[in-house]
Formats: sequence, structure tokens, C-alpha cells
Amino acid sequence: MGKNFELNQSGKNWEIYANKADGEKKLIASTAGSQFIFNINDINKNAENIWEYSDNITECEDGFYKIIRTYTNISDNDIDAVFMFEINAAFSAEFFMIPCVSYNGNQWGTGHEPKGLTRDGEPWVFAYDRVSIPSATFSEDTDYSLAVFVSDCNADSLQSACSLIKNQEYITHRIFWPERETPVTYTGRDTYGPAVDNKTVKVKSKEKFETQFYVSVSKTKIKNYGWTESFDRAWKIFKRPIKNTVSGETYRKWRVEYIKNMQYTIRNDKYSLFEMGYLASGVNYISKTPGEKFKLREEYRYEIGWCGQNASEALALLHDYSITGDKDSLDKGIAVLDTWAKYAPCENKNANGLFQVMFDKIIDEKSRNRRNDFDTCNLGWGGWIMLEAYKMAESLGINKPEWLKIGLNLCEFFLKNRAQDGSFGKAWSDEGICTDSRGTVGCYILLPLMKAYHMTHDTRYLETVKEMFLFYVKRDLLEVSCTAGALDTHCIDKETCWPLCKIGLDLYEETKEVQFLEYSKLAGYYMLTFMYHYDALYDDDCDFTKYGYRTYGATSVSTQHHHLDPWGSLLAYDWYRLYKITGEEKWRERFEAGWMNSMLGASDGNLIIHGIKRPISSQNEGFWHCSWTPAANYKRGTLNDWLQSWSGAFKLLTLIRESDWRLFD
Repeated sequence: MGKNFELNQSGKNWEIYANKADGEKKLIASTAGSQFIFNINDINKNAENIWEYSDNITECEDGFYKIIRTYTNISDNDIDAVFMFEINAAFSAEFFMIPCVSYNGNQWGTGHEPKGLTRDGEPWVFAYDRVSIPSATFSEDTDYSLAVFVSDCNADSLQSACSLIKNQEYITHRIFWPERETPVTYTGRDTYGPAVDNKTVKVKSKEKFETQFYVSVSKTKIKNYGWTESFDRAWKIFKRPIKNTVSGETYRKWRVEYIKNMQYTIRNDKYSLFEMGYLASGVNYISKTPGEKFKLREEYRYEIGWCGQNASEALALLHDYSITGDKDSLDKGIAVLDTWAKYAPCENKNANGLFQVMFDKIIDEKSRNRRNDFDTCNLGWGGWIMLEAYKMAESLGINKPEWLKIGLNLCEFFLKNRAQDGSFGKAWSDEGICTDSRGTVGCYILLPLMKAYHMTHDTRYLETVKEMFLFYVKRDLLEVSCTAGALDTHCIDKETCWPLCKIGLDLYEETKEVQFLEYSKLAGYYMLTFMYHYDALYDDDCDFTKYGYRTYGATSVSTQHHHLDPWGSLLAYDWYRLYKITGEEKWRERFEAGWMNSMLGASDGNLIIHGIKRPISSQNEGFWHCSWTPAANYKRGTLNDWLQSWSGAFKLLTLIRESDWRLFD
């Protein structure tokens, strides 16, 4: 069988053609007329009198090319330069992406993250370390997809930046060396700082600068997802052997003790709850003064799902009892679940089935006076885990009908109620009215509905799961725009997509309908766009270097929050499920990368960062890997001091979902 693509090189320019079935050739991408270099010190605007360049091109596979570009300073002067590679897609792009940064321009949401491809008429340029594949840009139409990204073979190649420029006829992909960010730098949530445009490469007279990068073209087999083949190619280039820092079993023992001794509390002599986490002095996300200590967060302390994970931590204690027979674990797990099941449900008959998701609203006067809406992320988590806990308790000979009731009542509510747009909505009032319908976040309600079907075999639940799974897939996932599940943002994010990946696999296992598996693969790829495929480079004096943190396998939060986190604790396992079903090694490899990264920074009880000893199993939420830092005084490569619940809870939940713990060693 002949090749689908061929690259023709003519002098310094080259073109990539698709070989069509009728024998015709179609131009896909071209460098013609788009190669130039600009010099910061502007010694000579006539670049041809200063530089010579050549491209050594290797075809890695059909449509995938490695380029080693060599620039030679032929002048008699040493020059501080910025180099740029350009390639034009020969089609009008219907979808474009800079992974972690821009998904078709980030048009969804109320945040003020970078929108579109320009700001005040100037193209956005982003440093390599904001992007999950270094300096990667993607564009495609319904027939073909084009991707460009740099190599991590050396610092000269890796330290780079990228940009996309779109007009009516085509889109231009750019790579710059060294890294830069213009026209401004996205420095924190919805905030901007000055451009970073003062870095150059010094090339002495008659010497060379060499850099390596890749160009990938492929057919678009699924609209908006032609880029998945280039992601697979990039994975082959970047994947590497890594070692786990702590086994799953060891971590589980650590975390159980932490939950019981550091999080469990009894409020007002009757409410058993788990604290959400610790901050420096209880308020500082970064320690500000020597001698600070970790104290409990002062506000928003008790949450059933999302960040607080009260329900899943209680489930983990029941699970611990099933393994160890530790009565203390059983008693505290039951007490917390009983508290939520007894006091959280709404009393209003119109909201029958809904429940309070922040217990602060029940016990804290200041919180009680705030608007009383229940988000579907927390509702989905709470309902699902209550049903899981009921089944686990039943296996232990314990009957907890109130846990079953709160889970099934939630499911019944969403069998009968929808938001105005036909979705499950984002937020509902204590009167049973949808107050915010926006976003994909309602797909978290699929979690308890699927569990309810498995427990009761009531086909109403299964049919609703299928209907609403396809609703969210067709409206959001197929547009590469899963939104609003990261509750402290309002934008495109990664975590909203996880239920679609999990539930699609559940539906495939239940029905054997291939469409559910195929959509789960797309969800798996979507989440993959937020997972780092390489290790970015950092100064010796930053936290990342001091404490051995690496970016490979980490996940970026969202287009509004450009920092890394250990969400591989949860989502990576469903990559492993994809591997078990498909037999494709790439999904197992991605699981390993995501899971092992999620263990980095987990304290063994002796870890001291910013002068404060971290409790055993605790782990900070934010890893500030690029120029996005919530506080301007902190540099890239900083670890924050927010020791929250979710990262540990997710690890324990994964260990409950998978019985073969050798996977986590």
C-alpha cells in the first residue's frame, strides 16, 4: 500500500502533500515564503547576509517528520538573535488547539484567560512550558490535521515558544527559540503582566545554532479529533521509564492515619466531618514568614465531594476496616456518612433528593447566609459514593438504608428534572430550581445514576445514563470543550471530562455497544491534552529542583488556571481501563505516567518545604510550572502550601476501584 503523504524539498523550502485515492496530490502544508529570522540587536535587517540555514529532514513514519534545523552566523559579528520557524496549513482551519492553553480560542466561559489567537491585534505567543507537548500547535479541517512541536533532546530545542496566526485562507504555525511570551504574559487567574521578550540566543561569528522539532500531518477521521494521531506519535517520542516514589499500599496506610488523626473532627458535639485541609497559618497558600505552622483552613471546610471529599474518605475508612479490621476506621467512616445522610438532605419537597454539599452552611452562621445552591459536581460525587458506601457496608454485614436513600433520592430527582437547555445543569437551589445551566459539569450526575442501575437493575437509570451521556458527548466532548467542573474557574478544563471517560467504559462493559468505547477513547484523548509529556527545565534554586518534582505525567488544571496538579490520582486509572479493553499499550503507559507523577511530593512525614514539616501523606495542590503564579513574588517551579483532601482521597478511591495493587508499586 502506498504512502498517504509525501514531503518535497526544494532548496530551503518544503511542502507536504496528501496522496489522494484518485492519484491527485493535495497540498497540506508549506514553508514556502515563510522563513525568516529577526535579530534583537538589529545589526542588519538583511538576514540573508547574516544567516544561512539548512534543514535535515527524517521521515519517522508516513506523515511524521523530524527536522534538525541549523542556523549559521556567516557575519563577522556575534549576534543575539531570536529564531523562528513557520509553516502554513494549506486549508482553512475549523479547529485549532494549543494544549492546556487554547481550545479553538477558549470562547466558552466568563473567565479572562487568553481568548482567541490575538490580543489587541497582536498574536499570542506562549512559552513551551505552558503546553503539555512542548510548544505544540494543532490545526485541522474535516479532511486533514497538522501539528508542530519541539523536541526535548536538548535545552536549545526545548526552550522555545509557539503561536498560531489565522486568516480566512489558512493558519500559520510558529515556533520561536528561545522562549518568549507576548504581547503580555498570563501571570495569574484573569491577570496579566509585561511581555517576556528579552531572551535571546547568542551566536558567535561563524558558529552555529541547532534545534530539533517535529511536523506531523494526518487524516481527520473524526471531526475535531484529527490531532489524536499526532498525540500518539508524540507519545512515542517523549515516553520514558519512570519509577514510583511510594507504593500504593504504603500510601494507603499513610493516608488512612492522616484522615483519622488530622482530618476527622466532631463539630457542635454531634456532626462528624473531615476537614478539607491545611494552609500555612490557616490562610496562606504559600508560607510567608519563618516559623509558620500548618493550621486548618478557616473557611469552606466541609465538602461532600470535589475538593473536600468527605464521602470518599469515609468510604476509604470502611475499606480499611474490610482489610485490617480496625474498628476506629469503621466507626469514623460510619459517623461521617451518617452525619451527611441525616443532616444534609433538603427539607423542601420541591427539592426532594437534593442535599447540602457544603456542611459549613449547616453549622456556620456566616456560610449559612450565603446563597444556598448545590452544584452538580458535588451532588454527583455525594450520591455516587453514598451508594458505593451502602454496598460496602452491606458486604460487611452492616445495613445503612439512609445511605441508600440519599443516593437513590438524588437519582430520582434527576430522572424528573432537567435544566432549561436539557442538561443536568450546574447548580440547583434548595427549592429544586436550576439556577445555572451552563457547562458540562452536570455529567457528574451520571456517576450515581450508573451505580443505581448496577444496584437495582432498574432500567430507568440505565436509559437515562445512555441518553445524557450522549447529550454531553455530542454537545461538548465532540467540540473539545468540556467545561465548568473545576468549580473555582468557569472555563474549559480537564476534570469535567473524567466522568464521560469512566461512564463510557461502564456503558460499554454493560451493553457492548462500540459507540460507548469509542467516545471513551475520545474522552481519554481529551484528558491527555492536559497531561505533560516531557520534563520542563528549571533553575537549581526553585522548589521543583530542590524536591525532585518533574512535570512528566502531571496534569494542567484548565485554560483559566495554568498550574499543574496530581489529578492523575483519579483519571489515570481509566486510561488503564482503556488498555485492559483495547490491549493498546499506549493507554497503560499513560496510566503509569499519570499515576506515578501524582505521587510526587507526597510526604513521608519528614518532608520539610518552606520551613514547615508536612504531615505524612499530605501533598500540595498547586505546582506552579510556568509564569502563571497566583502571587507575583513567586517564581516558576514553586510548590504551594495548600494541603487539601482531594489528591489523597482520589488515590484511595483508585485503590478501591482496582484490587490488583501491583499496578501501583
